Amino acid sequence: MNEQILIQSLQELATLKPGNKITMKTGRLTVDTRANGVSRWLSGDSRTNTVIVLASLVDQAIATHNRAITSLLQNSLQGIENLKVTYQKDYGICMQLEEICAKIKGLPHLL
Repeated sequence: MNEQILIQSLQELATLKPGNKITMKTGRLTVDTRANGVSRWLSGDSRTNTVIVLASLVDQAIATHNRAITSLLQNSLQGIENLKVTYQKDYGICMQLEEICAKIKGLPHLL
């Protein structure tokens, strides 16, 4: 993922509200506006894939060692917290999202 797409994806992640879901259909992370769970499933946008995409996005952002991107990571925490609200009935997904949050919070330059 190039740096511009990474930045756009992190910015979009920061805007997530409770109840929102995400997709990577456009090549970058965006809010999924489809109301139908079947269409999400058919396109591969499952909860499990959401966590995989987020973990990869965070890992790539951390690997850049770019202060601006690291700042965007911090801003994205609320969006990830809102995803936990979206998937609150799925304990496994919530725990994986919490691990992603912990990784971001554990970055020394964000303390």
